[in-house]
Amino acid sequence: MVKKNGSWRLCVDYRQFDQLTIKDKFPIPLVEELLDELHGAKFFSKLDLRISVFSATEVEYLGHVISDKGVEMSKEKVLSILNWPQPQNVKELTGFLGLTGYYRRFIKGYGLLAKPLTDLLTKDAFKWDESTSESFTKLQIAMTTAPVLALLDFGKVFMVETNTSSLGVGAVLTQDGRSIAYFSKALSTKHQILSVYEKEMMAVIMAVKK
Repeated sequence: MVKKNGSWRLCVDYRQFDQLTIKDKFPIPLVEELLDELHGAKFFSKLDLRISVFSATEVEYLGHVISDKGVEMSKEKVLSILNWPQPQNVKELTGFLGLTGYYRRFIKGYGLLAKPLTDLLTKDAFKWDESTSESFTKLQIAMTTAPVLALLDFGKVFMVETNTSSLGVGAVLTQDGRSIAYFSKALSTKHQILSVYEKEMMAVIMAVKK
């Protein structure tokens, strides 16, 4: 191919090869799936184009700090949440909920804690009041006190413990007495009128699917 300056650029036409190539698909695994593979590890390595880490006892990865003790939230992200200014509009609130929601598996009852805030995301519903301010503060505090979660060992028995209330359902996955992940969800109006037994069953089904 001739360049604008008159010189030549070497090009290769791979279209015929492309037609013969088998297209394998390798979806990027979820963060939770990656963490599930780390139980029992004591040394960790991370490849990065700028800074790589090899055989470290603790490594930060995608907003998590991983060690042989388990996985916890990045201190930098926790500080960011703690210093987050009060949202003034839906866009700012969406940013806050996006960051905290990424770590919801660390927070017991996250769904109920965030409910007053998520209600503001509907059209023309943004109105900051005492309940939303309280929810905002509680979420910040919950993030700063989040536990170190254990890494799941598929070779051992694990338990799912569920709980319900008039407003929501929740569950925690545990193993050897340590929490591995939390799940919670605020109930819609039509589900709030269900019986306790129906809510308990809903909690079990949701937790197992999660």
